[in-house]
Amino acid sequence: MSTDKQTYESDDVVTFYRSLEGLQKPEQTILKIIQPAITGGQVLDIGVGGGRTTLALCTNARKYVGIDYSEKMIAACQERFSDVPRSVSFSVCDVRDMHRFTDRTFDVVMCSFNGLDYMSHEDRLVALQEIRRVCTPGGWFVFSTHNLWYVERLFSYMQILRRCKRRPHRFPLEVLITHRRRLLNPGFQQLPRREYAILKDGVHEFRLNVYYVKPLYQIEQLHRAGFANARVFSLSKGLEIDPPELDKNRDPWLYFVCQPMT
Repeated sequence: MSTDKQTYESDDVVTFYRSLEGLQKPEQTILKIIQPAITGGQVLDIGVGGGRTTLALCTNARKYVGIDYSEKMIAACQERFSDVPRSVSFSVCDVRDMHRFTDRTFDVVMCSFNGLDYMSHEDRLVALQEIRRVCTPGGWFVFSTHNLWYVERLFSYMQILRRCKRRPHRFPLEVLITHRRRLLNPGFQQLPRREYAILKDGVHEFRLNVYYVKPLYQIEQLHRAGFANARVFSLSKGLEIDPPELDKNRDPWLYFVCQPMT
C-alpha cells in the first residue's frame, strides 16, 4: 500500500473528511451550470471521501455512484448514507482502473477536493484517460487541482506575517511549518519555472505528496486526454477566470470544468 493510500485509510483522516459539509464557492457555481446534466442523469463522484458532495450530486440524478480507493472512506459513506435510495451507491474503486464501468456511462464525473493530486504524473494522465472513457458524449468532467502559481506563498516567511496578523499566537508554529516545508522540498525556489511539481506541502502533517500544476498546462493535459471547452473557476471568489488572468491567480487550488471531445 502506498504512503498516500495509508494516509487515507487512517482513522484521523477519515474522521476529518467525514466531518466536512457544504460546497465550495466554485462548486456552487459549476453545479448550477451543469445541473441539466445532473437532473435525470448518471453521476460518478470520484474520491468521494466522507461524502461531502453526495447530496448535492445525487438528489436529482437518476443514478449516483461514489467511489474511493480507501475502503474506510467508502465504509464511512455507507454508514452516513444508509437510508438513501437504491439509485445511490458507494464502492471501492481506483480512478486509474475503472474497468467495472463501461464506456460512455456517466453524464457527469466529478473529482472534488483535489482528488487527482495524490498520484504520480504518469498515473494522473492514466486517470484522465479513464475519466474520458466513462464520460458520455456531451457530458461534463469537473475537478479541482492545486495551483502551482500559489507555491511561492507556501515557502514565504513574509506570508506568515500576513496570515498571523489577526492570530499572532500562531506565528511560531507557522514558522516551524514553513521551515520544515523548505527542508522537505529542496529546490523550491525553482518551482515557478516548472509546469507541474509534486510537493510535501504540509497537508495531514506532511504525510501526502501533492501535485501542483499551472492552469494553462492543466488545460493542455485535458486537451491531450480528449477533453475540450475547459473553463477555470476561482476558489476564493467562485467565479470563472478569464484565460489571460490564469497565470496571475494565486488561489491554492482552482476548479476546472470541461467536456469530452466529440
